[in-house]
Amino acid sequence: MQFISVHFLILMPFLLLGYYTVPAKCRYLFLLACSILYYLSWMTHPGSALPLLFVILATWTGARLIEKSSLEKCRKICLLVTMVLTLGSLLYFKYADFLLTSILSVLGTGTQGHSVSPLMPIGISFFTFQSLSYVFEVYYKRTNTERNILRYAAYITFFPTILSGPIESPQKLLEQVKHIGELRFRFENIRNGIVLALSGAWIKYVIADRFSVIANTVFGSYHSYGSVILCFGSICYTLQIYCDFLAYSLIALGLGKMLGISLTENFNAPYFARSIQDFWRRWHISLSTWLRNYVYIPLGGSRCSALRKNINLFATFLVSGIWHGADWTYVIWGMLHGAYQIIGNVASPFREWLYNRLHVKKNCFSFRLGQRICTFALVSFAWIFFRADSIPDAFHYIAGMAGRFDIWNLFNNSIYNLGLDILQMNILMVSFIIFLIADYFRYKTNTGIDILLAKQNLAFYWLAVIFLFVSTFIFGMYGPEINASDFIYFQF
Repeated sequence: MQFISVHFLILMPFLLLGYYTVPAKCRYLFLLACSILYYLSWMTHPGSALPLLFVILATWTGARLIEKSSLEKCRKICLLVTMVLTLGSLLYFKYADFLLTSILSVLGTGTQGHSVSPLMPIGISFFTFQSLSYVFEVYYKRTNTERNILRYAAYITFFPTILSGPIESPQKLLEQVKHIGELRFRFENIRNGIVLALSGAWIKYVIADRFSVIANTVFGSYHSYGSVILCFGSICYTLQIYCDFLAYSLIALGLGKMLGISLTENFNAPYFARSIQDFWRRWHISLSTWLRNYVYIPLGGSRCSALRKNINLFATFLVSGIWHGADWTYVIWGMLHGAYQIIGNVASPFREWLYNRLHVKKNCFSFRLGQRICTFALVSFAWIFFRADSIPDAFHYIAGMAGRFDIWNLFNNSIYNLGLDILQMNILMVSFIIFLIADYFRYKTNTGIDILLAKQNLAFYWLAVIFLFVSTFIFGMYGPEINASDFIYFQF
């Protein structure tokens, strides 16, 4: 059941009514029941939820054993066993077929018809990493265990985050679940939550799904297009994946706010970043934080030699690529981002020397704009591997970008033959400009749209809300030629 669907919109008022009227000591149980029912609504068979139950039991038990163990050796053994069980479940459901296919390909054996794992449970990457963050925090003695397994389950299964994050630490979300009975109904939470959710719906159905039409058309028939259209298709996918994931994150934030629960803001205007390092401070912040805390720092982080630091960076981004999907295209994508950062670190002294020799002014608009354009280009290039169906497809796509120069397609209306007519393209362009302005304010003020609108005059506030609602209804999921699709990150 989609968040923005008739069924969910009908059920949400009853959920809020029950949430704020049940006895305080039972509220977490009500939330757990709602979260389980929501998760099951995505299942074709109730048994598909067993991996989630297994992860909850394994990590809750493992954390309890870690806390009770007095010897460091025993603590490490408990941690290792818990990691093996939890990651083993993820590896089996998400990567077993990929590993089998890769091995058989290396051996030269046919791969067709080989399958060892059933359908991947939705959201498994997210709830696995969230449960492991709890175990790690207990192991590092940064948080205490939750003795009530049902309260812990409410933290793991929290329905706004279970499918696509954000990946919340126990200090952030579990602590709020522990005190959920103390929450009181606040109108401003409902108001701000609705604004966030409505903003997410607008971004998803008016902008992201239109970019997806163009991206799917170009990537689906890339051999038919020249460099201009291929570059345009790559940019459209770059913008689609950001708008799509940002939309889900805003809806999750909005739902959490309606329930009085604060969630991590996963994005902070990443395409205004001036370097790849800056991009990863702004993109999928909860995953970046998880990888930093539990992969990069345990490997040694930056408190080591330059060579070891670069190896740690590369390994961290390799894990990021593998986490995103069971395909070599995701691995290449992660390796590219690791290589970007390593090259940036190694070339930094030479870059500074060159700036000084050429008397480049670094504290000016043109320099900052150039940094943003270069960063955006590098990110867009990497997204080609992320979107392509295979590595050969990605290389052929890139070869087409470089080898079939057709500048005339900028002037012959070719972009109106990529799935959107003139009207739909104009709706997309106007909507994206509005979004870009809002994202720039987000970048400059570090303020969410709910807070930004709440600071405005009442007339402007209601005009903005009415605009979001009406334009989503008319130009969004009910608009002609546009079919609303699931959020991209549901597949991870």
